Amino acid sequence: MRAAIATGTNFQGANLVQADLSQADLTDANLSGADLNQAQFQRTKLSRVNLKQVDLRMADLSEAVLTDAIMPDNSARI
Repeated sequence: MRAAIATGTNFQGANLVQADLSQADLTDANLSGADLNQAQFQRTKLSRVNLKQVDLRMADLSEAVLTDAIMPDNSARI
């Protein structure tokens, strides 16, 4: 999904383990309950993204832009 525009996309509960989301625009995307363990997010725009109960262990968020992300009760696993 490199350099893709996926604004407003619903990835709720998706298995995106080791997915390459580098340089994507995920503005307003719903990643609630998604497994993003070891996913790549280099230079990805993550504005107003729902990260409730998301597994981001070992994910590469280097140079990602994370603005106004929704992480209620610190439920994301980073």
